[in-house]
Amino acid sequence: MDLDTHDDEAVAREWWSSVRLATVFSIVAGLTALLLSGRVPETTIIISIIVVGTMVSWLHIEDTPRPATVRHPRRHHR
Repeated sequence: MDLDTHDDEAVAREWWSSVRLATVFSIVAGLTALLLSGRVPETTIIISIIVVGTMVSWLHIEDTPRPATVRHPRRHHR
């Protein structure tokens, strides 16, 4: 397996993980909004969903492993 194939597979897994997270979050958010409608103001429901969704996505991004960065020594021009 060459390096490019491995990188492509990692990107595909990360992408599918993000899609799965978004799908599950959307379903849970929709059900929560339905259950709370009429009991809580609509603005509160919408803002809460936006805040929680942002927090979940940031946690997902932070938990996603990233490849190590290769640092090359700087060349000094004289």
